[in-house]
Amino acid sequence: MIGIFLNKDEHIFQNICTYNCYCACGIKTLAKDNKIVGIEGDVNHPFSKGKLCAKGYAFLKQVYHPERILYPMRKNRRTSRWERISWEQAIDLIAVKILEIKDKYNTMLPVFFDNQSGNLGVLQKSLGLFFDLLGPCSKLGTELCASAGKGAHYYTFGASCNSSPEDMANSRLIIIWGGNPAWTCCHQMRIIDEARQKGARVIVIDPVQTATAVNCDLYVRIKPGTDGALALGMAKHIVEKKLYDINFVNSYTKGWEEFKNYLQNNISLNWASKITGVEVRNIMNLAENYAAIKPASIWQGLGAQRCINGGQNYRIINTLAAITGNIGNSGAGVYYIDLQNSFRLDDILYSEYAGFQKKQHRFISAHSFLDRHSPPIKMAFITASNPLARYPSTDRLSKFFKELDLVITVDLFLTNTANYSDIFLPAATFFEKPDIVSSYWHQYIGYNQRAIHPLGECKSELEIAMLITKRLRKLSSTAPSFPTDLTDEQFLEKHFNPLIKELKNVHNFTQFKQGGYYTFKNKKNIAWSDKKFLTPSNKFEIVSERAEQVGLPLIPCYMPAGKPENIYPYRLLSVHSNFFTNSQFANIDILQKLGGKSRVLISKNLARKHLINQGDRIRVYNRQGELILNVEITETIPDDLLVCFLAEQTDGFTINKITTPLLNDMGDNTNEFLGIAYNDTFVNITKIRGV
Repeated sequence: MIGIFLNKDEHIFQNICTYNCYCACGIKTLAKDNKIVGIEGDVNHPFSKGKLCAKGYAFLKQVYHPERILYPMRKNRRTSRWERISWEQAIDLIAVKILEIKDKYNTMLPVFFDNQSGNLGVLQKSLGLFFDLLGPCSKLGTELCASAGKGAHYYTFGASCNSSPEDMANSRLIIIWGGNPAWTCCHQMRIIDEARQKGARVIVIDPVQTATAVNCDLYVRIKPGTDGALALGMAKHIVEKKLYDINFVNSYTKGWEEFKNYLQNNISLNWASKITGVEVRNIMNLAENYAAIKPASIWQGLGAQRCINGGQNYRIINTLAAITGNIGNSGAGVYYIDLQNSFRLDDILYSEYAGFQKKQHRFISAHSFLDRHSPPIKMAFITASNPLARYPSTDRLSKFFKELDLVITVDLFLTNTANYSDIFLPAATFFEKPDIVSSYWHQYIGYNQRAIHPLGECKSELEIAMLITKRLRKLSSTAPSFPTDLTDEQFLEKHFNPLIKELKNVHNFTQFKQGGYYTFKNKKNIAWSDKKFLTPSNKFEIVSERAEQVGLPLIPCYMPAGKPENIYPYRLLSVHSNFFTNSQFANIDILQKLGGKSRVLISKNLARKHLINQGDRIRVYNRQGELILNVEITETIPDDLLVCFLAEQTDGFTINKITTPLLNDMGDNTNEFLGIAYNDTFVNITKIRGV
């Protein structure tokens, strides 16, 4: 695909979106005279099939946005003003500080390195590789998004592994549990619609009547954090009516009898109804449909596991799939996220550095930045991340950044975090650098081609890492064994040549770079089709000694979510918008118009109780802080719930200013970390008078 000639100096390039999204869409980029003149979806991409979301079509506005920073900048702490500096000056400041820390503390632990999911390309990880080789440093020991669910899959299946998304078209029943793919995975909705056209029923279980729920066959409103109780109620009815798959539970599960006894002695439909707010007859109907209509699949969204009991809830839902035999067959299964391709890419990237052990790092929880650390943290390096928008209790976190000697941010714009930084390094977009991109949903991997050279003085993460390495070698005899003489393309080819033999229908790296989308040879279309699970018993583990060993329940029993206090009676849900990706895109004018200013959704009854009208401004507050938000009154949410969208507005708004820094129950035994229980945040509200 690279080098296709159109008119003079016009070429089409294959790009792949590297932003934090299920879809990793294929893009065709038309460039002329080193300028992008058009983008469209790539019809050759097997999953996105030529379609892009609203954010994808806005990429040109992002690349050429007038507020994009194109040169290194340094902030004067005394005046808070930014000034342009050279790359040589910026790199020198960073290298000198690194050596100063090394000389004083004889360790790199005083350096906090943060690389999150703002960019999911492989080249992005080169800066992480640099810091890994520099020596054990400090990193975030909290996983922001999905760790509780991954923990649940680790204890039951042995790993989080999906069937191909396309196989969902073969389902006769699809339950979307705590997710909103109409907004967060729009291309999968095409496959769900295909299943419906063949007669499948679609059920959505969610506290909020989302865009997905509006268009399903049955919407079940559930109290937040009670998903495990609903699954147990369904399991109770399935067992009582003998609707379970006796062959599957006897042949492929461990702990069936213990679980059956737990249901018999501890669970009733009335209990489940009281906990969840779902009527008994609806629980029975759900159970009978799920057990009888086969094959059936469950899609676990990321939202429902963001409570303090999130992992245990998903462990119960996984068990519900097991006792009905909805695992390992076409059209069946439990979909969550699938990181197997990403893990393999990481393995290849680090294969030359076998002596390095990531666990040497010091990991700091998101709620403990202000704790005393020995040695203390003196420097922070942030890339593909925006902690002061995404982490909980951001006011507390801002104090941490203010106390550091040096803060460096690599980004496109002056984000919340960048504004607390001393040095800003301008990053290249994925149109301006090559990369290798996979998805945590579909199975396709591809080469992202450089369409244009970076604007201004923007650089790739690899170039930044090499510049720091070169400077360290000039200043000191000890420097990391990081390459300093490779282009981005050479780095990718050097490290990922071994990848080629593992992919279907590709023979060499040159062919891979030319374009196309590929899958791994050993990747199965149907997860767990051989019924051999990656657990100690090689069975689906309802009973898990591994869970018990780390203080979790032996069986998937119900644990309650967080509860409101009298002074903070309303649960606050922060949900994804279809126009923003976490804190990204909110400065794009067209998306800002579509997504709206920062606002909070409340029910009609709650508005009536507080004498609030549409468009009023209210104070939303708790112990973490407060926000002033515009009100949108809706019938889509219950009376004890507030809903706010995740987005960083141009005024620096972030809902995480008032997020309580609570942790999930699972994740720390899966080479990951406990995540943030964002949905167990409780607040109160007051109307702003005279506005």
